[in-house]
Amino acid sequence: DPYVTIQNGEKASMIEGSKMQLFTGTGVLDSKVTFKSSDENILKVDSNGLVTGIKEGTAKITANYEEYKKTDSIEITVTKLNEDETIKIENYKETNGVISNFTRETNETDFAKHIEVTGNLKVKVNTENFVGSGTKAQVYRGDKCLQTFICKLYGDVNGDGKISAVDYMYIMNKIMDVKEITGDIEKDVADINSDKKISAVDYMYIMNDIMDVKKLETR
Repeated sequence: DPYVTIQNGEKASMIEGSKMQLFTGTGVLDSKVTFKSSDENILKVDSNGLVTGIKEGTAKITANYEEYKKTDSIEITVTKLNEDETIKIENYKETNGVISNFTRETNETDFAKHIEVTGNLKVKVNTENFVGSGTKAQVYRGDKCLQTFICKLYGDVNGDGKISAVDYMYIMNKIMDVKEITGDIEKDVADINSDKKISAVDYMYIMNDIMDVKKLETR
């Protein structure tokens, strides 16, 4: 059935002046979702769900699936860093609040080491196993979350931090029209060769990885 959900969660946090990419799932292929901010003095959002934190405060971004009159919203708090506070991603890639280019089967402790913080900040990675597609990493000052990152591991369609036959089946089922991949995060990481579609080429990449013919490169 048609629906819309913001995959970043019900709440998120970002630093003043930074950007955050929102991801949606709709349950329907090729759906059109629009976005709106409850207060553009605090948050601005473009047609692709890219949010900019304008100034300190809290506002909501609503995703609207107009065709089926379905909506979902996320509450985002914008905070300004203190002079002694910094957040820096080391060795991994970070773009608009999305962290990628980390290796499969990375545990939360090792992953957190690549988010360097100063001042009284601390890092929390929300997984008990491996960091995978959709895992959230957050930076806190005391009990207050200042920054929410979301992770993407290419090839990890089911989000378990590994690349396995399960991911292969997700892609195979999509190609054979058994079950669609409708979440933005899952679509992105299933498109191994980045040609904007999910095809037999992508499942061959996964198969070659599983059979140790050629391992997927991190990106």
